[in-house]
Amino acid sequence: MLEGISIKQVSIYCPESVINNQYFIDHFQKQGIDIKRILKKTGRKKRHVIEGTKENSLTMAINAAQQAIDAASLKSADIDLILFSSSTPEYLSPTNSLLIHKAIKGKDDTLCYDLNGNCIGMFIAVEQAARTLYDDPDRDRALVIGSDFLNLWADPSHPITYSIFGDAAVALILEKDHSESGLIDVRYLSDSRFTEEIVYPAQGLAKSLRDGAEHRYLHWGKFSGIDSVRFAEVSIIELLNKHHLTFEDIQVYCFSQFTLANIKLLQAKLNLDQHKIIYVADEYGYTGTSSPFLALYCAIEHGLIKRGDNLLFWTLGSGYQAGSMLWRY
Repeated sequence: MLEGISIKQVSIYCPESVINNQYFIDHFQKQGIDIKRILKKTGRKKRHVIEGTKENSLTMAINAAQQAIDAASLKSADIDLILFSSSTPEYLSPTNSLLIHKAIKGKDDTLCYDLNGNCIGMFIAVEQAARTLYDDPDRDRALVIGSDFLNLWADPSHPITYSIFGDAAVALILEKDHSESGLIDVRYLSDSRFTEEIVYPAQGLAKSLRDGAEHRYLHWGKFSGIDSVRFAEVSIIELLNKHHLTFEDIQVYCFSQFTLANIKLLQAKLNLDQHKIIYVADEYGYTGTSSPFLALYCAIEHGLIKRGDNLLFWTLGSGYQAGSMLWRY
């Protein structure tokens, strides 16, 4: 266990514009497509979306980061590591984390880097940040931001990508505080059989830039994420058994918000208490890399978590890779 690393603050930023299901139902009816079954399976009702040209994944990240620093009563000079995760980074060069560092006026010796693990990216980033703080005696606080502008590449003719995504950023501050909080354990699965199902650019970067290949929208093939439910079931049991915990010892489950159907399937397989499972994608849409931590934010805001509670995360990213993480809050 990486004891003594606490989740000090979680803050979010969402665009003001909110679109409900009826817009998408009407949109696809004009194409002769009924998407009500998709909306029910994914559990969508509303989603926050960027409109216009003033916002993107970087601006959302900066807003969330500054909110987190202010809410934690910290200064930018208190941050030793900035880690940015996104499937839709505004820039490939320089790193977006360095641009966030500039925006918040970070100190000179801050370590900054970007991480793209697709929808599991922020999950990986939080683990890596915790390990860095634990191993490095000179770094005490990390700012981890997950931000996706998924509607940027949503195809208006594709029933799934156009209807399920929401845009949001979540900023999380980890702090070395010598408490009993910390990352208890983590498990990963990499199943590369699905690498052709969710692809952007659809034909790769070289063909897009050099040869002018079509690259406006995300390519979405056949992928429901249901294969990762089996991994979640097995890995959660392994984590609990290894650390001598029971399901009753877990106060909150923060799962991928990709589909409500997969959450319900996992709940049924493990006989989980539904009141401990945080589901927020009916309000925010599927926000990609930040989705399990958006659930964490809402759990904290609603007073469902207190210090010392055990949290369990599970999420997945395209390709696909999945992870389960046990954390003592």
